[in-house]
Amino acid sequence: ARFGKAYSSDLTHSLQLKHTVPSHVTFSTVIQKIPEVSLVSAFNDWAGRISDLGAHPWISADGKVLCSTVKDAHGMGQNFEAVVSLFCHRTGLVHKVKNYANKSKDEGEISLVRELVEELGKMGAVITVDALNTQKNNSADSRYWQPLCGASKA
Repeated sequence: ARFGKAYSSDLTHSLQLKHTVPSHVTFSTVIQKIPEVSLVSAFNDWAGRISDLGAHPWISADGKVLCSTVKDAHGMGQNFEAVVSLFCHRTGLVHKVKNYANKSKDEGEISLVRELVEELGKMGAVITVDALNTQKNNSADSRYWQPLCGASKA
């Protein structure tokens, strides 16, 4: 709601609105009707066009659970939707996102971060990740993991 009020003239112009900016509920309803694969793909295409990472960018990779998607939070059947994002420190923008479901056997935060690291590692990017992604069994075979500041590889 605050975003819509703060940027009402920009939104009205960009979206070519004839009347006032729709409520946050309307935006939320419309976005929820867009297939997530299409939304992620459109975001990544857009971010790729507006974001120039430059040479040797510093990138942070992190996964976040989408809170409203958690089911059976304390039980054996826990499930949730989550996203992994790549944030570029130089531009201050998210460069890419990938989504996954907790129940997926093939995809999770670790495997998605590895995919993204391999894509960016070829560019000479410096990528920071949280401890989850530095486990010995998960990172030992990657060509792109390198310790920073003299830290030793597990």
